[in-house]
Amino acid sequence: MYKKKFKAIVFDYGGVIELAPPESKHLFEGITELCDVPIHDFRTLYFERNHLNNIHDQSQKETLLSVVRDLTQDKALLEKASTFIDSFEAGKVLNTELISLIQKLKTLGYPIALLSNYTSTLRHKLTKHTIESLFDHIIISSEVGLQKPDPEIFYRTFKALGIQPEEAIFIDDSPKSLSTAAEVGYHPIRFIDNHRLVQELHKLGIAI
Repeated sequence: MYKKKFKAIVFDYGGVIELAPPESKHLFEGITELCDVPIHDFRTLYFERNHLNNIHDQSQKETLLSVVRDLTQDKALLEKASTFIDSFEAGKVLNTELISLIQKLKTLGYPIALLSNYTSTLRHKLTKHTIESLFDHIIISSEVGLQKPDPEIFYRTFKALGIQPEEAIFIDDSPKSLSTAAEVGYHPIRFIDNHRLVQELHKLGIAI
C-alpha cells in the first residue's frame, strides 16, 4: 500500500474534464490532414506561439490559423481548417463520469483545484456547465500570466490550497504539462481515461 498522505488533488481542464468530440480526429491531425502540411512542423510552430492564447488571451483558433497561414498559402485550405476548428470546438463534451468522481473525492475530504492553460473563456465554460463550485481554487494561465509547465504556476496553485507540492496530485493529459513534476515536487498522473485514473488513484491509497 502506498504510504504517502496526499492533501489535495488538482485537475487540468481540456483533455481531462472536457473531452474532444467522440470519434473525432485529434485537432492537430485533422487540421494537418485537411491542409496537407507536416504535422511535426505544425506542432512545432504551434507550441512556439501557444503562449499567445495561454498567457495573452488570444483565441486558440486564431493561434492555430496563424500556423496554417505560415504553412500554406491556399485560402481554400485555410477556410477548411477554420471550419474544422469550429466543428471540433462545438463537439467537445463534458466528462460527466469524471465530474462524479471529483464529487466523490470532495466527499472524502480532498480539496480540489483546477489548473489549466486556457483563455479567459474558461470561466464562461465552467459557469455554462455549472461545475465552477466543484473547485476550491481555479487557476487559469491567461489570468495569472503563467503557463504550465512553468514551476511558478504550480507553486501558486499549491500555495492557494495551503499545502506543500509533495502533498498534491496533479492530473493532466499532456506529458509536457507534467514535465516539471520532479522539479516542483508534486505527484503527476497522466490522464488517459477515467478507468485508468481510478486505478492510479487506488495505487496512491485513494479508494473511490
